[in-house]
Amino acid sequence: MARREDIGQQTNRNIRYTREYQRFKKSDNDSPTTIYEKLCKRLWSIKKIKLSSIPILNAYRDGFDEKIDISRLDIDVDQIGSLLVLPLLLVIPINIIATLFAPTAVALFLWAVPVFWVYWATSYPGFKATVVRIKSSDEALRVILYMAMQLEMTPNLSKAVRGAAANTSGYLSRDLSEAVWKSETNQQRLQNTKQALSERVDLWREWSPTFVESLQYLIDSISRKGDEKTRIIGKGEDKMISDMKNQMNQYARNLTSPIRVLNMAGVMLPLMGLIMFPLMSIFVGGGEAGVGSLGLYMALVYLIILPSFLFFLVKRLIAKRPGAYSSPSLENVDDVPPKNKVRVNYSGDRYSIPLGPLALFIGFIVALPGIIYYFNLLNTIISYETVIAFTPSGGEITTPEQWKDFIDRQYDVKNAVPNVIKGMSLFWGVNAGLITYFLGKSYSRQKIRDRIKRIEEDIQVGLTELDDALAKGVPVERAIYQTIQKFEQIGATDSDLKNFFEDTYYRMQEGSPFRQAVFDNHNGTINNYPSGMLRNSMKMLADSSRRGPSASSESLRKVNDYISNQKKVEEKIKELLDNTVSQMSIQSKFIAPIITGAAGSMSLIIVQVLFVIAKALESIQENFSVGSTGSSGGIGENITLIKNIDSALPPTLILLIVSLYLVEVSVILAYFKNGISNGFDEISRDITISRTLIFSASIFTAIVLISALVIMPRIPALIEI
Repeated sequence: MARREDIGQQTNRNIRYTREYQRFKKSDNDSPTTIYEKLCKRLWSIKKIKLSSIPILNAYRDGFDEKIDISRLDIDVDQIGSLLVLPLLLVIPINIIATLFAPTAVALFLWAVPVFWVYWATSYPGFKATVVRIKSSDEALRVILYMAMQLEMTPNLSKAVRGAAANTSGYLSRDLSEAVWKSETNQQRLQNTKQALSERVDLWREWSPTFVESLQYLIDSISRKGDEKTRIIGKGEDKMISDMKNQMNQYARNLTSPIRVLNMAGVMLPLMGLIMFPLMSIFVGGGEAGVGSLGLYMALVYLIILPSFLFFLVKRLIAKRPGAYSSPSLENVDDVPPKNKVRVNYSGDRYSIPLGPLALFIGFIVALPGIIYYFNLLNTIISYETVIAFTPSGGEITTPEQWKDFIDRQYDVKNAVPNVIKGMSLFWGVNAGLITYFLGKSYSRQKIRDRIKRIEEDIQVGLTELDDALAKGVPVERAIYQTIQKFEQIGATDSDLKNFFEDTYYRMQEGSPFRQAVFDNHNGTINNYPSGMLRNSMKMLADSSRRGPSASSESLRKVNDYISNQKKVEEKIKELLDNTVSQMSIQSKFIAPIITGAAGSMSLIIVQVLFVIAKALESIQENFSVGSTGSSGGIGENITLIKNIDSALPPTLILLIVSLYLVEVSVILAYFKNGISNGFDEISRDITISRTLIFSASIFTAIVLISALVIMPRIPALIEI
């Protein structure tokens, strides 16, 4: 495989720059390197520590090398040694010092950092290889079907590979583009496309033996003729389609048990535990750990340990997903919106706003009241437990009596309800920032993809009508006119495809031949309709129109067969995954926020009820003590509820942990749902995450606000002792 640093030297050679070379060059040379690659190279330049010099990892060196090759990471396997060791040499001494002097909870958290670093440094190549495998497998069906269609019409492997590369996107498309480029420029003394493809066969076999077998059938068909050729091509298509269906069917069946584990261990039981946690803090008591440490342990479990377990489980399930089908490529779109910027049109000018800072700004503005509130609350807790005076609201919190008064104010209804509202603003801000980021990355790109999907959904109607007209010997111009009428008859007057045929027909009426009307570099109608399928269909029609209407009709029939096969596979796979996808959608958008909102609200309400009861019992104890001549201390001296009520976590701190856990769970479940349906497609992933966050945040907010504004104010009146 050509490395990125080699491409710049190759571009100066006297070669013919093809469209495929330009795509290969762009994807291999201009694509940004990952953080993993940058860190590997940077730390290697500081100190060269070879992976082979680490005994425990040397045995896995070949495995790392294979994963690096599959994932196309631009690093050497030995550079992982520097990435792994140098940061640990810096972090571990700091952790040893922290273990001796810092609180236990802080030390445990710091020791999690090197553990995470070792896991990330050693697992990233495997994870990246999984991403490449799934993305390439998703493209494989489109490649095989397209090549089969092309080879049935013209036994030209180079042309078939070129068309397949243009009709897809991603790693497999780049591999095919590289093969065409090498065959056309005789790079490395390769004489033809078949030899260029053979260079990649071993790599492709690692992620899809079925693709390699199907591709071999198609290559073998070039030397056959007539029915034998059709039979061999059909075997290649059937092999890919049947194996893909079988693998996806098995995958869907195997998801049943893991999803139950995911629901129970990752969502149901942890959220139910949130209801019990405030009760445990009261009846068991904070003890020597204190409220701050108790809150920190809870935050570590719910915000780090449980989400890490969920993500690990989800990632393993997605990694087992076989290839399915790929979404329409954006390769033919001229001015694709950037991922890291938001475009804004104002007064006729277009401005690009960096997405990251914009999302942070919006999230910060929305969360500002909550940030201020929680800053004061946490500093109050820290100041009390470390006996450092801090004055967030006018009084020092340095003694148990002052802490008792502070907790009393926190649980008083007059303060609890406003504090819940202020605390919720932090949750709203986190959601606003994440939604802005994910929507901003992919909303415009999704709109373009949706338009392409609408074009390709109508394309069979258009091609069928064109085929029927051309089969009767009608000229192309007249056939296009009849197709326009067909769209009007079925009521598809707003169809993008109908508009395309109308634009083409009017240009031909002005005197332009079909090829020029569609493919003119400046005014071609295809430039306004960014569908690779439409472009290739029209190109085949233009190529075959010189041989007469009959040849054009046959070409369109092959295209229609290709589209039909692709849609049948897509519909079958959707049918297999429909139950699982629907279940995950309901889980992420409704069940998780409802249970989380109920858990957060119930914890607030239950503790509020116990607090009111404790105050009432304390009042009874005081009245009894006043009227008693004994010195026993009163009937309520040993009541656990009265003794430990002040060791409970502040209600808004519980709410903060619950709400942030919901954000993490929503993102992970949305990531899982998209992974099942679309693999590692970034556009659909971003849209799925943003929509899930909108649903879950809305439901959670409604439940908490109803509890805070309607139920909590009624508690003192309902409980009178």
